[in-house]
Amino acid sequence: ILLIYGLFSFFKYNKVVEKGNSLTFNGFTFEVNEVYIINNDVRGNELPDGKHFLIVDANITNNSFREGEKFSRGTVSINIGESDFYSSNKYENIVSDLGELYTDRKIKLGDTINGLLVFEVPKNHLNSKMLLGVRNLDERKTVYINVNPIDLTKLKEKKVNLQLGSDSNLDDS
Repeated sequence: ILLIYGLFSFFKYNKVVEKGNSLTFNGFTFEVNEVYIINNDVRGNELPDGKHFLIVDANITNNSFREGEKFSRGTVSINIGESDFYSSNKYENIVSDLGELYTDRKIKLGDTINGLLVFEVPKNHLNSKMLLGVRNLDERKTVYINVNPIDLTKLKEKKVNLQLGSDSNLDDS
């Protein structure tokens, strides 16, 4: 009976939508542009201790009735199986080549900003189904977005030897 109640509660108060849908609540519209998996820094060096990050590129619009409202990163999580992961601002120097890290900054009324949310996720979780959850604080429910991240860990660097004054075709890079 508890299992049935738990499932009923989950589906009654939590909803799953596909990527590309924008979510509007808490005075903001949150839209996922893309999700990436990385294991290297901006210079292409592998991260220490086998770390892997899930990077969420999102647009956030202030639809509230207040000027300069902050969207809280704490309302966003990555759910993989029984585990929830929350974003961190301590990896700005690792993701600066992908865009600007979102910090809990004020957004002018009606303005949309783009930012990256960075989640440290254990490698053994990366092949599992991933849901990005955004918590609606007004209704005390979470809306989940199915995410299929682009795996950037498999990209290989190509070395090219060039002489000063020589021509090169960069179509394949």
